[in-house]
Formats: sequence, structure tokens, C-alpha cells
Amino acid sequence: MNDFITNGTEIKQRIISEITNAKQCIYVAIAYFTDRDIAMSIVEAKNRNVTVDVILSSNAQNETVKLMLKGANINVHAFETGDVRGIMHHKFCLIDNRISINGSYNYSINASTNNVENITVSDDLTTYSQMLSEFERLKYNIDNHIAVNETVQISRPEQSVPVIQPINIIDTFSRRLHDLVYSAAQIDTEKYRQQGYDNSKERYGNLDIFRAEYDNLKERIRTYATDEGLGNMKNVLTSNVSFAFESTKINLETEKQEKLSIENRNSDLEKRQISDKIETLKLEKSILESGNQNSGERGLLQINKEIEKNKLERRNLEQSFVVKKFWTFGTICIMIGLAIFGFYLSIFLLRQFTKYF
Repeated sequence: MNDFITNGTEIKQRIISEITNAKQCIYVAIAYFTDRDIAMSIVEAKNRNVTVDVILSSNAQNETVKLMLKGANINVHAFETGDVRGIMHHKFCLIDNRISINGSYNYSINASTNNVENITVSDDLTTYSQMLSEFERLKYNIDNHIAVNETVQISRPEQSVPVIQPINIIDTFSRRLHDLVYSAAQIDTEKYRQQGYDNSKERYGNLDIFRAEYDNLKERIRTYATDEGLGNMKNVLTSNVSFAFESTKINLETEKQEKLSIENRNSDLEKRQISDKIETLKLEKSILESGNQNSGERGLLQINKEIEKNKLERRNLEQSFVVKKFWTFGTICIMIGLAIFGFYLSIFLLRQFTKYF
């Protein structure tokens, strides 16, 4: 597994999901930790008896979450605030000796809603081991008042990271039934296997040896068929199988309830995140409609009111002008008079011009 995530909301949901599914241990090294949702998931893990260790940078913004985690009896290691030699700027989380979460994402509301961030979720054991070594180095530096960027050789025994193997209940149940059947029938399979091997080795793998062994087994089965104790053996076998079935049934039911519980928690988390998103959209809608009084941003209502106001002012302005018709009877008469006057004036000027020349 090597999942790369860049959406802030999805990053937060994945981190909380991995913490919620933790069974053994959680180690967190984070520069800025202000997101209380993630902090609460860590507190809930602590309440499930999961081992939790948290390292924080030397920043005053972390104080609220630091007090919150310490109030839940979680080990919190933090560098001294104001150290000018550098800060612990890591953002990684280690879970159950196999899962590592690393990237640019700080555990803050700003990172999940505004910033462009990334994380990589991996089950690579080499990566986990390297990050665990860095976590132990930082914790040692804090406990011994050593600067964050100094490397001190820590003498400790080698620790191997255990690999958690998935449990196949069907295979386990089948092996259990196999053992019960042969134990109830008082058949030592290892004895027959070793005897067949020894006989084969003595005779250089002669095929007749296997035929003889097969005939012996058939004869023994005939003996069981006429044996009076077969009924008791059957009862023992039935009882053992019933016990194995009930035990496996209980285990399956327990696993089912655990998975349902995890799914319910994930569902509640998604519902809570959806509710937060709805509230955010409602707030954005309200600002879009009514505006923002703090920033002076106008909303649709204010803009519509201004448009209506401008329309009303334009209508009043238009009504204030007196509009008269141009082509009236008097205007026509004046135009005709001006045309006649212009005609005679042109004739007069033409005559004067002719006499002159």
C-alpha cells in the first residue's frame, strides 16, 4: 500500500480513520497541532488501551491540544518554545508497527480547509523503521534537553518490527477439525508418515511398500466398522466438532461486531464532516445573499436593492423632462416660410453676382 492524497478534507478523514482502526500503538510527531477532531480520535484510542506517544514542536499554538492530550494521560513530548536553533518541523504518524503517514499536512483546521497539502499512507516496513528511529531520537533529545537538530547515538537493543499476519478463520477452523477428527479416531498421522518414510527409505522407494501400507489402513478401517467402541468414538468426535463450531461461531460474531463498530465510527465521522460542510455552505450562501458586514462585501440583496433604486431614479429623471412634438402645424409653416425666403434670397444674390461681373 502506498496511497497519495492531496485533498485536505480527505487527508483529515484518512488520518482519523487510521487512528480509529489502531489496535496497538500510535506515535505522532507534528509541528502544528490545533485540530481538536484529530486530537479526540487520539484520546479515544488511548481509552481503548492503545499505546500513544506525541511529539510537538516549540510553538505556542500547540498549547491547547497539548493540555487536551495530557488531560487524557497521553505522553506528550514538546521542545521548549522560542528555541532559535530550529524547530521540529516533521508531520508524520506511525500506527501499529506497520502504517506510516507522512507529508506536508499539519494537524490544523487551516490545513484541511484552505491549504494545498499532501500525505502518503504506506505499509512499507523499511519506511516505518526509519521514521520510528527518528521519533525515538527526537523523544530522547526532548527528555535530555538536547537541541532538535543534534544527533546523539542512542544505545539500545535492536528491535525488529513485527509483521501482523492476517488471520484466515476458515483455514484455522479446517485445521482444527482435522486435528479433532484424527485425535478422536486415535490415528497418529505423524507416526504413519514417519513409518512410511522409513520403510520407503529401507526399500529404496519400492512401490509394494505403499501398497502394503494402503492394505493395512483398509484393514484397520474394517476393524473400526465392527468395533463396539466406534459409537463412543463417534460421540466424542461429534462433541469436539460441535465445540469447535460454537467457538468459531463466537469468534466470527466478535469479529463481525468489531467491524460493525469500526464502520459505525467511520460513518459517524463522515456524517460529522458532511454536517460541517453543509454549515460552511450555508454560511457561504448567507454571505452571498446578505453580504459580509465585517469586510464590507455586498451580497445579492444589496445589489438588487441598488439596481431597483437606480431604475426608480432613472424613471423619475425621465419624467422630469418635458417632451414636445417637433412636427406641428406651426413648425411646418415656419419651415415653408424659411424655404421660400431662402429661394428668393438665392435669386437676389445670383442677380447681384451677374451685374457685378
